[in-house]
Amino acid sequence: MTTGPGGVEIVTDLRARRGRVALVVTVGAFDSLHRGHRRLLGTLVEEARRREALATVITFEPHPDAVLGRGAPLLLCDPLERVARLAAMGVDL
Repeated sequence: MTTGPGGVEIVTDLRARRGRVALVVTVGAFDSLHRGHRRLLGTLVEEARRREALATVITFEPHPDAVLGRGAPLLLCDPLERVARLAAMGVDL
């Protein structure tokens, strides 16, 4: 586990979180934070706070299309910028 931009915790193996605070989770590439992403993340953060849980995003590096052999799309932000943007939205993990 490391701490990324904005103080968000970066975890590469969720098994390390076993037995800790509950998580409210969403999954996506989140290369940009367009209006739909912001709404989804706002709901995620609200629900996590309501449940006294961590707002958690599972995202991918490299992009899933690159892994599946479809060719990676041009990315709008690099991984650290993505983490900073997610942290600014209130994501904890």
